[in-house]
Amino acid sequence: MNKAKKYKVEIIDKRVFCVKTLSELHAICFHGNGKEYWSDNAFRVLLGTKGTIGFSAVANDGCLLGFVIGRSVMDESEVLTLCVSPTARRKGIAKNLMLKLIKRLSASDRILLEVAASNDCALALYESLGFKQLGLRPAYYKKGNSRIDALILEL
Repeated sequence: MNKAKKYKVEIIDKRVFCVKTLSELHAICFHGNGKEYWSDNAFRVLLGTKGTIGFSAVANDGCLLGFVIGRSVMDESEVLTLCVSPTARRKGIAKNLMLKLIKRLSASDRILLEVAASNDCALALYESLGFKQLGLRPAYYKKGNSRIDALILEL
């Protein structure tokens, strides 16, 4: 395995972070993978919503390698999205991002997320972090003409 570029993980600054960059990476990660990707405006609204927090992994050259966004409402939190550039995967970036988010959301009674039942890499990551299956949303994601179940996971 190649060593990852050096990068830093930091809180996404809601005032200055380029939502266009987030939506472009989201489109790369989720286009055709059973999920719809989010627009620039969707990120702008989401990051402006109370209780929402995000972390980005940015290479030393300024390139966005990945990001995670979560939200807390009262005593429950949710991981809304996790994206890592295809060229930066399998280098620990997703796990690093998730650990930062989990630490930030740790005051919640539980942290939930949804993941495509067919996404073996993501499932392995979430399992390694201690997430357990709580439920199932049958045919939740659309992929072409077929539907994919979503697993609801809890930490």
